[in-house]
Amino acid sequence: MPAFDHRLPELWGGDARTDTPAPASSPAACRPQARSAAAAVALTTGMTGLDPDVPTGRIHFRPTGPLPVGALTVSGKRLDFTINSGGRVESVTAPAELIVEQQAALRS
Repeated sequence: MPAFDHRLPELWGGDARTDTPAPASSPAACRPQARSAAAAVALTTGMTGLDPDVPTGRIHFRPTGPLPVGALTVSGKRLDFTINSGGRVESVTAPAELIVEQQAALRS
């Protein structure tokens, strides 16, 4: 989240955008907070079926079906990907040494 320099605090306010343009962190909040940071990764992994295998240098996409949040684009320093609202991987940009494997979305 850019408002927190991409370091999620343990507590922030959800004021109306008309009152504050960005969420405000509590002054006593720890930054980053491990639970907050881990939650974003866990949600993204669960929704996309993302399964990194660091020792072998592989990343697997195993979509679970339509995403509850609609289309999703994730941009990082070494990996960017876009998944459409139906759970299909639209694009992946990764370094040459990373092997990207994709599976079809699971059918219910």
